[in-house]
Amino acid sequence: MERKQFLIHVTGAMGLMPLLVTQIGCDDPYGTSKDSSTSNGSTNGFTVTSSNNSGHTHNITILLADVATPPGSGKTITSTGSHTHTIMLSKSDFESLASGQTVLKTSSNSGGHTHSFSIKVP
Repeated sequence: MERKQFLIHVTGAMGLMPLLVTQIGCDDPYGTSKDSSTSNGSTNGFTVTSSNNSGHTHNITILLADVATPPGSGKTITSTGSHTHTIMLSKSDFESLASGQTVLKTSSNSGGHTHSFSIKVP
């Protein structure tokens, strides 16, 4: 191969590198396409919106690290909003999420009402 042909091939391949890096960088083990920011600045989670009760909803964020390595004692997750609700996810709940199942949880009572969350890794 002549030097000119070599440079043309290398330059062409280098033009594809940003596309390959972008595609690889977007993939994660759960196939989520939209990561959610969390209070600690991490972007390794997904957001779930509750049922509408008393005219409003709440969001919770589930960290993918907790799905991949479930906390032994589970984890309490607090919702967002002008008032908050909590849900408790057990180790087995995280294991269910990791296996692709949907986990249904009812939040704590706050302001005289609760919310339902249907949680599934996207």
